[in-house]
Amino acid sequence: MRDVVEGQQAIKDGQEKYLPIPDPTDKTQENKERYQQYLQRALFYNVTGRTKAGLVGNAFVKDPILDAENLDYIKSNADGNGTGLDQMAHKCIGEMLEVGRGGLLTDYPATDGTQSKADNFEATLHYYTSEQVINWDTAIVNGKKKLSLVVLDEPKETVNPDTFEKESHQYWRVLTLEGGIYHSRMYEKAEDKGFTIVSESTPTDGKGVNWKEIPFTFVGSENNDEQFDAIPLKDLAFINISHYQNSADVEESAFIVGQPTPVFSEIDEHWAKEFLQGKTLLGSRSGVVLPVGGTASLLQANSNMLPRELMKDKEEQMIKVGARLIESPSNATATAILSADRASYSVLGMCCINVSEAITQCLKWAARYMSTSENVSYKINTEFVTDTMTPQELQAIIQLWQSGTMAWTDAINLLKKKGYIDSERTLEQISEDIEGSHVTLE
Repeated sequence: MRDVVEGQQAIKDGQEKYLPIPDPTDKTQENKERYQQYLQRALFYNVTGRTKAGLVGNAFVKDPILDAENLDYIKSNADGNGTGLDQMAHKCIGEMLEVGRGGLLTDYPATDGTQSKADNFEATLHYYTSEQVINWDTAIVNGKKKLSLVVLDEPKETVNPDTFEKESHQYWRVLTLEGGIYHSRMYEKAEDKGFTIVSESTPTDGKGVNWKEIPFTFVGSENNDEQFDAIPLKDLAFINISHYQNSADVEESAFIVGQPTPVFSEIDEHWAKEFLQGKTLLGSRSGVVLPVGGTASLLQANSNMLPRELMKDKEEQMIKVGARLIESPSNATATAILSADRASYSVLGMCCINVSEAITQCLKWAARYMSTSENVSYKINTEFVTDTMTPQELQAIIQLWQSGTMAWTDAINLLKKKGYIDSERTLEQISEDIEGSHVTLE
């Protein structure tokens, strides 16, 4: 999934993983070189990546709503490194679409409550990709399932003071629930020595009370438990790769038989050696000398339609699974496109809800760290702009309203839902802004 979303370079770097060798039994150098040419001509059109970007952008057409008294700093600096909360949410939504899961941790400096308040320390939120959550476990505590173990991979880079080169270091953050108490340990991987512990703490909240849970939550495309969820863009990615493979066959066919080949008949060996001399010049500034009865023609193969038709079929399939950024075929109906959009948006809506709930939970933990009200919330928009109404459909709505078949309020609400009118505007405001309108509200 990562390679498909990243685009053509990552796909081509994968070579045989995404584009099989046409004749894998031929181990000759010539066949290897031909495959490299076959690979170079292939075109990967990154529908999956563009679809992801479009869906994420749609989720943030309207700004998320943050209600977190005394946690205003989180809006612009959620992780302590300058990443805003909306940026983090944007990342989460994209990850849900691309890989189906991730994780969020609420953290706080390892100091006692008095020192942290005096030094203005702040709780922070951190996002971990699915690959970074390398191990976890759950336990039943007082009849409720809780995370009892979370192991997070945290690679870090440092600059060597002697060579000024960047050096990579691998750390594992191990979060455990031991005897009902939350513990945090940091391990560093040393060369040939495995992992060694570099820090250990038993975090407390703002009142100095031990935590009875690990302030970490999974985020998923379906729900926020520890199980792996379906990857929303996976089906699209498979079709996208197959489309790429078909493009390689189309380009290969065009390269081999795309150029016309001169054909001469009724020419004997003597004539060919005497007049053609092993070469033939074509074009308006040259001529071909032929004997009596000789003919010349151009042989050009008919286009290989099967791979191209397969590409077109896959383009239509990608539309049906949510690739709205591909131009719809001319014979597609508005209803078909609308149905595909609804399927995509229902998945997107669930991702938005799950991310909103996960961030809200992390904000509650942050509020507890900061000894402030836990009555906090974060909500990402779930009213998406579908852009599926054609000019004819807009005209039909106006006609229905003008004929009295559709109420004015219903027409306005529909246009608001489609994004043509700001959803925050009231019917009274809209009515007042329509100069000379005969519309009245009862």
